[in-house]
Amino acid sequence: MKLETIIKSSLVAFLALYMTSCSKDGADSLFDKTPTGRVNARTKELNDLLTSSEFGWKAVYFTDNTQLGGFTHLFKFKDAKNVEMASDFDDDTTKYSSEYSIELGSTVSLVFTTKNRIHLLSDSYNAPTDALLGKGYKGDFQFLYYGKENDQIIFKTNRSHQELRFVKATAQDWLDLTANRAMIPNVIGAPTRPLFRLLETNDGTKISKFDFTFDDAPRFATANSIDSGSLLSYNIGIAYTPTGILVSPPVEVAGQN
Repeated sequence: MKLETIIKSSLVAFLALYMTSCSKDGADSLFDKTPTGRVNARTKELNDLLTSSEFGWKAVYFTDNTQLGGFTHLFKFKDAKNVEMASDFDDDTTKYSSEYSIELGSTVSLVFTTKNRIHLLSDSYNAPTDALLGKGYKGDFQFLYYGKENDQIIFKTNRSHQELRFVKATAQDWLDLTANRAMIPNVIGAPTRPLFRLLETNDGTKISKFDFTFDDAPRFATANSIDSGSLLSYNIGIAYTPTGILVSPPVEVAGQN
């Protein structure tokens, strides 16, 4: 009995020692940094990303595509504090300098701390329609960092938790902001052009026609079918490009966006 007890005791002691060793090894791999260390690493990761692109980053920001269109913003992060920014919000496409910081809240976030072009969308007094009085363009200037994918930085807006992606900008993107503005008359029309405009979709076998009403201030359009018996309609936010427009939500034609 004594020998059996000694063997059992030794086996229990060995298993306990083995499990402790495994637990320690697992802890080292899972928790190799302190909470502060992990936050610092995440902060450095975002800062390195922001400053890594030679020509900065581009974001087409649809703040609320149920009633507003999109606005192209360009950012060039000079260092850990200073940023240059431009947008196609209005005819002033000049590059302006301001400051930003990387802060910790529910997650690491990018905050534009001093006034620049992005703040035109978050100014509650800057409303494009009566329905948006007190809300402005419903934009944000704080963006929660959710990682990177295919050379894109993934953020979510602080207020509405809407996804916003920064894509690497090119030198041409900075020049194209004025071309974005030059596209506007093609969308809103001109006094010399017919007041009645159409949106046409083509699914390969049939062309469908919609009357097209566009409000330039919120960059928002409605399109209602004029085809007999059709009740199909679209409500879409619009963003300008040098060669056309982007729409959100996408127009669906024959099951494709």
